[in-house]
Amino acid sequence: MPGCPAESFPACDGACEECASSTKCTFCRSRFATINSKCFPCLDKACAKCDKNPSKCVRCSNGYGLLNGVCKLCPGSSTCLSCSVKPGKTSLTCDECIPSTFLGGNPPTCKSCGPGCASCTAAGACRACAYQGCYGNVNGTCTRCAVAGCAIPGGTFFKPNVKKCSACAATLTLRNNTCVRLPCPVAKCANCAGGKCQDCVIGYFLRADGRCVPCVDKNCAQCITPNQCLGCKPGMGPVGGKCVPCKAGKQCLYCDQDVKFCSACQQGYGIIKGACVKCTDPNCLECNAASPSQCTACKPTFRRTRSYTCQKCNDPLCGLCDGTPSFCNYCKDSFGFVPGPTGTHTCKGFRLVDNGTCCQACKVPGCSFCNTAASVCEGCRSGSSLALSGTSQLCVNSTLAGFPTS
Repeated sequence: MPGCPAESFPACDGACEECASSTKCTFCRSRFATINSKCFPCLDKACAKCDKNPSKCVRCSNGYGLLNGVCKLCPGSSTCLSCSVKPGKTSLTCDECIPSTFLGGNPPTCKSCGPGCASCTAAGACRACAYQGCYGNVNGTCTRCAVAGCAIPGGTFFKPNVKKCSACAATLTLRNNTCVRLPCPVAKCANCAGGKCQDCVIGYFLRADGRCVPCVDKNCAQCITPNQCLGCKPGMGPVGGKCVPCKAGKQCLYCDQDVKFCSACQQGYGIIKGACVKCTDPNCLECNAASPSQCTACKPTFRRTRSYTCQKCNDPLCGLCDGTPSFCNYCKDSFGFVPGPTGTHTCKGFRLVDNGTCCQACKVPGCSFCNTAASVCEGCRSGSSLALSGTSQLCVNSTLAGFPTS
């Protein structure tokens, strides 16, 4: 019986992964030992698995390795993911590195792949780029597309031509190797390509003739016909094609046809038997339905640990640090991101230097992600689309700017 809910089997507690009955736990979660059908926490705080003896660790957490039965920090712990003691040796040696670094040298250490590279076999031998947007792996180096607004470079995956564009970003059209925004003739269109509407704004329905018409129900967010609602606005649920208020509490964002049972709660709440229950950790966005103390998603600038708690990222400008607090995956809204030369991804200050170690506020108003150059926007904030005005980029309102209003 995988994933037994704690409220159904209290003897298993929240530490039980699999239980045969309400009083017998057969397999405990990470960081717990299974003894006489019960779960006991591993004594070593850095231990990920202690199996049947809380004092005997068999696998350590990321960044740690077993040395004489105790979890010790790996050499170069900020970049080394796992380590072990090799035959004939008495000290820990790194076995696996974090993304954007590779294992090399003697003794083996984690070395940077180079700016913009997510995976490599050696320095200058990049296999995959870390940046979002239009980049090509040219001779082992990640190079940005020269065409503004390009989503996919020309050529093939293995031999990209970053000076030519094969496809533009959404809402842009490729014309003579240039990505341009064409005015959309359809009012209330959210996504227009080649003069034809692909999707309408919230509360509107795309007819077969390509026009956007309003849903009859004002509380409807998505309708399959003007009179048949499929999805409702927050606090409402679709019943018989109409939107009715949810009756599962004020923390309920969405409910299904049974309006007494919530299907999605506000941030900081988890769902238990159709009701919204506040998460224990104040930095938690979502928590386990079986246990409000187990966080499944954390707020920006925090990372979720293996023990389901939220840990703050070291860099105050970091939006997500996965793996370790010092490893920044991307910056907070309106900050670009470039991997540092040592594999530690940080954003210090408000400027972007050539070696890719710092961040700078995006210069395009309304830009949410500006990647390697502050003046080159990769994506706009919610409700806006990327557009070109001459040679300049703009983030414009998706539902108004560039479209007829009636």
